[in-house]
Amino acid sequence: MPRYDTLDSWRGICACMIVLLHFKTSGFISNMPVVENGYLFVDFFFVLSGFVIQANYADRMQNRTQLGEFLIRRFGRLYPLHLFMLFCFLGLELIQTLPFLSGLGASEPFSGEANSIFALATNVGLIHGLGMHSVVTWNSVSWSISTEFWAYVAFAITTFLAGKRILLVAVFVCISTPILIGTMSETNLNTTYDYGYLRCLFGFYMGIIAHELFQKFVRQLPQSFRIETGLEIAATLGIITYVSLVGESIWSLFAPIVFMAGILVFARSGGAISSILNTPFPLMLGRLSYSVYMVHVFIQSFWMIGGVLLGRILGYELVLQVARQNGDGTERSFGQLAWQGDLATLLMLGSVIFVSYFTYKWIEDPFRLQFNKLAKKFRVDREDKRAQTAP
Repeated sequence: MPRYDTLDSWRGICACMIVLLHFKTSGFISNMPVVENGYLFVDFFFVLSGFVIQANYADRMQNRTQLGEFLIRRFGRLYPLHLFMLFCFLGLELIQTLPFLSGLGASEPFSGEANSIFALATNVGLIHGLGMHSVVTWNSVSWSISTEFWAYVAFAITTFLAGKRILLVAVFVCISTPILIGTMSETNLNTTYDYGYLRCLFGFYMGIIAHELFQKFVRQLPQSFRIETGLEIAATLGIITYVSLVGESIWSLFAPIVFMAGILVFARSGGAISSILNTPFPLMLGRLSYSVYMVHVFIQSFWMIGGVLLGRILGYELVLQVARQNGDGTERSFGQLAWQGDLATLLMLGSVIFVSYFTYKWIEDPFRLQFNKLAKKFRVDREDKRAQTAP
């Protein structure tokens, strides 16, 4: 299977940008426009996922056995860590019911739809991102994991049925989904629990188109280190500028196209930025990116709880209630002074990466390997059964 190490490193960077987005502070980092609009980096995940899946499975979906093997592998890639983190959040809710911990959380335990028993059931069923709720639930970022798994299902079915015509399907999806999102969503591409599946399909199938463009045209172009470096700098600055400026406007609907262009540049891995991204630390971030994404809200909850406790001890309020940027209610913000927010941000990000190393080592990777073995056994068993029944 082809690997795109530079793109994996970008996945790690984008995961870290989403971590920064969800940790509101008084500091400079938290209030940078590229961080405040960092919700768009989820769409980088979707586009890259479609690119990589098309690269690895486009010609391996020719019968029901291959379809089943694919879904087992993808389920094993996403579900174990999702389920583990769901139980971590459940444990946190239970702990906060203890009297001496009352008031430390952002809301009362098991209050409202977000942490309801029904939401727990839909999370276990991995359907919570399919318009089942009016809010994000439990591990709030996992709505995208739900939609991505069902995007895999859509890919498997459409590739199995359409074969080489999958590109036509992708073009249709990438025309229709942004029209639907722009029509129905008041915040355009910043949609999650409601129209998140359409958003995921848009990005995922744009990734399929990106891979076909790469294979047929971009990959064949001659390489020059200087030109590649220039293109990589332009792509990086273009993405930063775009994310910083676009907000929730109608222009956000172009995010998958912007990220597709960046992926096409960095898939060639021929410039100076790619050389940096292929060093050990960025590559490690790439490996840990799924864990970073899945654990960060949980770790940030402890940072906020710890800030409240420390503030009570010191008699100095460290965690404040501030108005949300969109004017919809309030949220918690760490630190009264900018340096307090920036220091907390850096320490928080370090703690997320640290914890992610262990969730990757103990949960994500071992279960992925076990499900891969299960998928291989499924294929072998089906092939043996077919051989036995052949005339």
